[in-house]
Amino acid sequence: MKLKLKYAITILVISLVFCACQGQAPMKKEVTDTMFKEKMDVFIGKVMDSLNIKFGVGMAVVKGENMVYEGYYGMANYEKNIPVTPQTNFYIASSTKSFTALAMLMLESKGIIDLDASLASYFPEGKFKPELNADKVNLRDLLYHTSGLENNNITFSKAYTGIYTLESLTQNLINYSIPNTRAAYGEFKYSNLGYNIIEIILERELGKTWKQVVQEEVLDPLGMTKTSSNISDITRLNWPGVEPYSDININGDLQRITLKKKDSIMHAAGGLISTPRDMAKFLITELNDGKHQGEQVFPKGMIPFSQEAHAKQERKFLGLKRFGYGYGWNIATTPLGDTLVHHYGGFPGTAAQVSFMPEHNIGLSIYANDGRKGLLSTFLIASYAFDYYAGRENLDAYYDEQLAICMSRILKGYKGQKESLAKRAERTWQLELPFEAYAGSYYSPSTGTIVISNNTQDELIASMGYLISEPATPFKNKNSMRVELIPGSGSVIQFNVENGEVTSIGFDGLHYNKTK
Repeated sequence: MKLKLKYAITILVISLVFCACQGQAPMKKEVTDTMFKEKMDVFIGKVMDSLNIKFGVGMAVVKGENMVYEGYYGMANYEKNIPVTPQTNFYIASSTKSFTALAMLMLESKGIIDLDASLASYFPEGKFKPELNADKVNLRDLLYHTSGLENNNITFSKAYTGIYTLESLTQNLINYSIPNTRAAYGEFKYSNLGYNIIEIILERELGKTWKQVVQEEVLDPLGMTKTSSNISDITRLNWPGVEPYSDININGDLQRITLKKKDSIMHAAGGLISTPRDMAKFLITELNDGKHQGEQVFPKGMIPFSQEAHAKQERKFLGLKRFGYGYGWNIATTPLGDTLVHHYGGFPGTAAQVSFMPEHNIGLSIYANDGRKGLLSTFLIASYAFDYYAGRENLDAYYDEQLAICMSRILKGYKGQKESLAKRAERTWQLELPFEAYAGSYYSPSTGTIVISNNTQDELIASMGYLISEPATPFKNKNSMRVELIPGSGSVIQFNVENGEVTSIGFDGLHYNKTK
């Protein structure tokens, strides 16, 4: 009853806003779906050519109850010259949060899960630190990032290493969670943690994984048959997929990223693959108050309720002013003053966006298998699409300028990367022992084992679960080295040496004892 009342209020507010908008002057500029398709094809071609994009891009746009555009460009597999097609699956990363949050609202509407129940109530055996406010933090706080909690051990294990069990995650949550010093309880701070905790609760309470819940509550009802929480379905079902890349120079040459998702690191905060065409079903439902193909798939009012700003935030992102967060949705104001409900996703070799503009009844999804240039280019393309329907004057002239700015940012990125590499190349090793002395296994009860190996080329390699670094490079501190366990993200491993032997390491704020 409480939830239904919230939905009823949401519908009333939307109705009042809609009625108020009826008196506004119509757009001066005529827009048509046919003209949009023509202009979109031209603009995307211009972006691909100007930025020398060779990686893959897939995009679908919906208006009202229909898909009005889809386009597929570039390479899903650069080395084998395999292009992106309508059947190509992309990893959507953090855009997954919208699906997980909607599934949780469905469970609440059925009386299966209580989103107002406290974190402590779901872990009665746990003795949380008083400063964590576990008796106040509820599942809604977890869903819109206001829990005030921090636990990098859980987020790192779930997204990257795959070193965990339900029992180890539970103990990690109880024993190693700390207050977030950047955002107290009730304040917004974006993190994967809340959604990872939701996973633990679902499995403990229902005996189901988050994957099963999202499948049953969202994907199956929408008939999203080309969307999955298992990366292995690409091989098992013979679906076309993409390889992850990083652009390495102005010519658009690509370098394959070795880190790839596995089923066990597809998680509730970032764990779906999909196609733009399949995602169009989800967007149409989001624009039509839970309806798809005339059927009320989700309870009336639930979808608008999920899109409200339940948490306040003040962040800027590439020209957007984010002011709120709903159930798996960022809410922002565009430069033209429109409201954009959206969620982006990023991972090495991945850029994703799922978003819609309620005022203009437009939604889109766009993906790329490149993380850096992919983000900038897909954001530019998506912004062009929204601004077309928002009626921006001098659209093409404006976006010629934006394309030039985008190119400038990319060039600046190449320059910064080159300078950083040159600076690191000047460093010399500060290891006081032979390389082989640093090799071994190092264990932390909170995150598992890091293995340092010394290969035949006398290089040091770090590995942890699914993560395997390139050869380590020198760092400025004595008995330390720099590694990239996550491609493009450097970390320092500090060795502790006692009486001529390595006894432990420090990594990412944690202590690991040498076991062999």
